[in-house]
Amino acid sequence: MWIYDYKNDLDNPIKEPPFVEITNLSYADNLPQWVYPFHIHDDSYEIAFIMTGSGSLLLDDLSCPMAPGSVVIIPPMRHHRFVSDSAEGMTYYSIRFRKKDDGSELQEFLKDCDVTFSGGNDPSTAIHLIDALFSIHAGNGGRSDAAFQAAALSLILTAKEMLAHADPFEDSEEHETASAIMKYIMETDGAGITLESLSKHFNISQSHISRIFNDAYHVSPINYAITARVTYATELLLKTDMTVVAIAEKMGYDNPAHFTNMFIKRIGCSPSEYRERNMRMPKEKETE
Repeated sequence: MWIYDYKNDLDNPIKEPPFVEITNLSYADNLPQWVYPFHIHDDSYEIAFIMTGSGSLLLDDLSCPMAPGSVVIIPPMRHHRFVSDSAEGMTYYSIRFRKKDDGSELQEFLKDCDVTFSGGNDPSTAIHLIDALFSIHAGNGGRSDAAFQAAALSLILTAKEMLAHADPFEDSEEHETASAIMKYIMETDGAGITLESLSKHFNISQSHISRIFNDAYHVSPINYAITARVTYATELLLKTDMTVVAIAEKMGYDNPAHFTNMFIKRIGCSPSEYRERNMRMPKEKETE
């Protein structure tokens, strides 16, 4: 796992049309051990390129199969998550960029797009462009400069070409209450969430909360909250220099050993091992 956020104008010195404002570049290589919970990107599109393994993209109660060569674009404000089909896992790269009403051809194309996917593509062009992105990132200190933007735009346009004739997901009925519960859990990063606290917050019985959440997302709200805590902890391990003890406290664990045991059970290694293993960029790992 590797993840990098482009947070400010120093990270994004070039973001006017035809270029876009890049917000995130990431690589996931250890599904199913690492599992991102259902989440949304408030104002960014995400494009994911599946490289190896197989799995699914889950949206509410919908599921779309993912395999090598699959490309998918996810617009803002859509709950989603990727899962692996087997212990071998699924690897994918993703790039996120800001949604803007700037009149550019790309943003106009994306404006009316819902979640859209295409399978069975030849990934060779995307792989070359992704390699270029990571090489530029490694050489310029993590800035979305002119060279990075040229490669990023080429990658996004390659995905656009792959998706031009794809069929969008058919939308399903809204699970408004379950979605509100999920958003609340996400906003708290899962810390301190219990069925009792959810029941009080939403003024709904604990049994009803469990039922509607399970019906919508096929997981209990408490297990989802634990997954959200672990996921947030992995991001803190990769994006900050906080100690494991400090991260445990931030996640609501008074006992760091309890947090470490929970982390090992969910991820398969200790927080310190996870940080050491995943701080290097994907191409650096391949040279070992």
